[in-house]
Amino acid sequence: MGKKEVKKNNRTVVGYKVNNLIIEIDKPTAANSVKEPIYLDSREGSKIYRNTFCFVIAMAAKELFPDRRLIIGNTIGHSFSFYFEGIKHIPEGELEALNKKLKEIIDADEPIVQTVTSYQEAEKLFKEQDMTGASQLLMTANEPEVMIAKCRKYTDLDHHVLYPSTGILKYYRIQGYRSGFVVLFPREGTVDDMGEFYDIPVIASIFDEYRTRGSILHFSNVGEMNQLVAARKEKNVILMCETLQNKKIAQIAEQIQTKKDAIKVVLIAGPSSSGKTTFIRKLSIQLELLGIKTMPLSFDDYYVPRELTPKDENGEYDYECPEAIDRELLN
Repeated sequence: MGKKEVKKNNRTVVGYKVNNLIIEIDKPTAANSVKEPIYLDSREGSKIYRNTFCFVIAMAAKELFPDRRLIIGNTIGHSFSFYFEGIKHIPEGELEALNKKLKEIIDADEPIVQTVTSYQEAEKLFKEQDMTGASQLLMTANEPEVMIAKCRKYTDLDHHVLYPSTGILKYYRIQGYRSGFVVLFPREGTVDDMGEFYDIPVIASIFDEYRTRGSILHFSNVGEMNQLVAARKEKNVILMCETLQNKKIAQIAEQIQTKKDAIKVVLIAGPSSSGKTTFIRKLSIQLELLGIKTMPLSFDDYYVPRELTPKDENGEYDYECPEAIDRELLN
């Protein structure tokens, strides 16, 4: 049996925060440490719950389909998307079998052990399990010890804070979606309300294109990217990425041209340093080539002077807050 649930104020505790560091619920701390409970229905608690679920469903998939590789895709609302690498469609029967295997593991309340092992032992474990992604990450690691998580006969790299047993994962819903499936989790602030799944086809198509580009560039994860860098092929990858982006921008310009009588303003959104200004310049050139005059306006032109820019809690300039913009000039 796994970890007995800890309750406080009639809420389930799934971890602790010590000096702003989130730790496992069963991790030892110094005697004078102040531990702030992380509840299952909180934002941090939801993250621990979802990370634990991803570990467990990867284990269930490995037990059922040992020759396949389950990929965790993008988020869609409060759900995660999943698919098997190289599989274009998952039959309903296989999805039911996966759900059944998952329920079996959860009902058994299997312990999840997070521990440290040697580099050599971790390498051996991942090769035995044919876990190419984890093995590739280790190839470019130089730590003598590796953090791993184990449950039954399954082992994976330990990237996240996990709950120490599978029985906590009582609430979720699986349904087929595109080439794989989605898992709906309880919404933040609840422990059992999954709500309804709302598809966002545009976002889904973007991630489909992202996967296609990964196959063109010959990498789909950090481990494969590291191998390309080690083989000194990174310059070619960068050039291919630039070419793919320019091709996509040209296609966007052509779409704008077909509706040029109706489109007067094109808005580009993104966080600071995401490449908005560079994108605008490239799009402007493509539109000019199609005979469409443009007037690029960048948010960079509307920031207040550096000395007036607010700073965040870490003392860094905060360009995301409204006060960083000269609103009088903008208006």
